[in-house]
Amino acid sequence: MASFLLHLQGINVLAYLDDWVIWDKTYELTAKAVNTTINLLRDLGFLINIPKSHLLPSTDLEWLGVRWLPLLGRWALPKNKQVAILTAIKRVLSQNQVSCRQWEHLLSKLTFATQILRHNQPLLQPLLRPQMLSDHLHRDTLKPLPSDLAKHLQLWLLPKTLVSSHRFHHLGDMIHLWTDASLFGWGGHTLAHQASGIWDTNESSLHINCLEVRAVLHSILSLNLTDCQLHLFIDNQAAQCAINKLRCKSTSLLKEISNLNRYLCSCKLFIKAFRISTLLNSRADSLSQLAITSTEWSLPEQIFKHILTWRGPLEIDLMPTNKNKKLPLYISPYPDPEALTSNALAQDWNRWEQIYIFPSKWLLPLVLEKLQTYHHHGVIILPWYPTEPWFSYILNK
Repeated sequence: MASFLLHLQGINVLAYLDDWVIWDKTYELTAKAVNTTINLLRDLGFLINIPKSHLLPSTDLEWLGVRWLPLLGRWALPKNKQVAILTAIKRVLSQNQVSCRQWEHLLSKLTFATQILRHNQPLLQPLLRPQMLSDHLHRDTLKPLPSDLAKHLQLWLLPKTLVSSHRFHHLGDMIHLWTDASLFGWGGHTLAHQASGIWDTNESSLHINCLEVRAVLHSILSLNLTDCQLHLFIDNQAAQCAINKLRCKSTSLLKEISNLNRYLCSCKLFIKAFRISTLLNSRADSLSQLAITSTEWSLPEQIFKHILTWRGPLEIDLMPTNKNKKLPLYISPYPDPEALTSNALAQDWNRWEQIYIFPSKWLLPLVLEKLQTYHHHGVIILPWYPTEPWFSYILNK
């Protein structure tokens, strides 16, 4: 009731049981709001513990065990909690053994820390070992510390692990990013730009969930996204949950999440992932299929010569590889030293007056959209699908 009355007076207050925090735009406005709050609470019969209260406005405040830095939109772990965590870790490592009670105590501290420093979530996941909390052992019975757990605990002792801060509010631009991965390549786009690529031999053997997360990282790198809020739209639920929670059961997926998280922190990116249906992710899906360029998307040489005889010379082949190109000048779907450039969908086709295109079926929607802004002539090879909505448009083009 008291906080409701304060809100009616335009005072910003957040209450957790008997711990309250008040804020405003300036020092003076905040001080005035504090006085108003104190007077109201006393009028309502509340007793205020003045010695435990911080009544002077500050831009560096500890509240509910968290260090708040509102001017930066960040929060951090208070120094005393950093020391407590480091002391507990060093004790376990020096003993090289741990009891169930000690392990629970340590995990509770680390779990709290990762609620503030979310970028450390991947460091917590390997420590959640159920066998360390086995019920059949006495809670104070010491067990040898497994070497892999000791290795993961060591990471928490690195200088910046607990000292760093994390954004709770981002003041940068909001950017929407759609990404997708196939077994052949990856694709991503914002409202204004797009990028795509193919997997190398090692990457193509990864699980599709790992490829989905790696597609996000490749898209961010290629589109040069920094210092902004990212709303990510992805059609893979496992990847979406892992990106938001920064943890998962799969060791390989956790590794991809850790790599993505490190880059996000280094480039001041704040990401929130949303799952959408594959139908709503068609553009990114098509971009991820740019690698599908086998020779099935190539006309026999004799038929192509007939086309040249009928249509005349063509300037450029827009969507081949160097293995199935029909013209000396061509644009490859991926970097190729012999090609003019890569990614035909990102180029201005009006640079050429006679183009040749034999697109894969996955790229048809994007190609037909691109043709609407093309003002010259050329040849496009399409399947005979009279029932498709684009069929009549092509006949009249």
